[in-house]
Amino acid sequence: MAAHDVKSHIIFFNHDADTIADFERICQSAHCLHLSRSYPRGMCRYSRLIKNIAPDVLHTHSFQPLVWSSLLGGGRSGHVTTVHSNYPYFTERTTKGYIKRTIEKFFLTRGGIRTVAVGKDVRTLLAQLGVPSKNLFLIENGVDVTGHQLSVEARAEVRDELGLESDQFAFITLGRLDIATKGYDILLQAFRRIGQQHQKAILIFIGDGSDRARLQDMANEFGITKQVKFVGFKKNPAAYLSAGDAYVCSSVVEGFGLAVAEAMLAGLPVIATRVGAVPEMISHGVSGVLVEPNDPEAVTAAMEGFLQRRYSLEEMARRGRQRITERYDIRKTAPAYVDLYKSIAQRTALNS
Repeated sequence: MAAHDVKSHIIFFNHDADTIADFERICQSAHCLHLSRSYPRGMCRYSRLIKNIAPDVLHTHSFQPLVWSSLLGGGRSGHVTTVHSNYPYFTERTTKGYIKRTIEKFFLTRGGIRTVAVGKDVRTLLAQLGVPSKNLFLIENGVDVTGHQLSVEARAEVRDELGLESDQFAFITLGRLDIATKGYDILLQAFRRIGQQHQKAILIFIGDGSDRARLQDMANEFGITKQVKFVGFKKNPAAYLSAGDAYVCSSVVEGFGLAVAEAMLAGLPVIATRVGAVPEMISHGVSGVLVEPNDPEAVTAAMEGFLQRRYSLEEMARRGRQRITERYDIRKTAPAYVDLYKSIAQRTALNS
């Protein structure tokens, strides 16, 4: 954004040293509120930071930043918020879901907040929630299309690190280990039969999360512990994607499907559920294989198809990479945010 004369500051609600360090290199300032230590103190600091920075545009991500920025931003700037997924609480019939949905609807439908949806499904849901069309924008996530394909030597090094044999077929999945949204319990159910019938098949989870222990217990219960690896969070997941032979997305909900796009860029043939923007990325049977969410039998059949080479996996991977490169290059999608920022800043200046 610097090339467009946009200066940026970033505020984290909780501490993530590596990510903060990354942003410190490209932003004018990076701050952390440490809300996990003291919520009231963090909110007071947040209010002071907004007052001192005096941004032309305040851009929030996810529920809590939306709420607190609406309450404490003081109307000093144009407010943009990005909704990254059709989160379960938008539709679930629970008290907690109803409360969160009501609060979010209150803020998104009042006060002129510009709301960005990362995919068409999310945009449709937000429109149904009552977000005015004049304040609702579709800006799909972009990906860095450079540097995802690694050398044969690099692939061999990562496979060696993971203890993979040369003749093992590795299915890889990447994401937060959250069963409710990622459907990893469905994936383990699907792989149960694969693991029993194909001793050289292996399933690798890249990522960490609250459901890791539960998923490990499931793998043990299914008798496939030796064929399932949990490698934890990796700062540079592209290197680990390259160690795989295929990628599997079992998500129940997605706003976009960034991990799927990254896997396709890494040159992996992909099996993915029809959620978020994934059906727009993948032409079924051509640039990947699509299955319905919550259907372990369909996932099993697709994985079996890959193992039996019912598809030309190399051609599928080539077409998938081409699709992502042509449509989702971040050098095309990021300027859409810059244009939105500038239009808001200009309107704010005219009204001040």
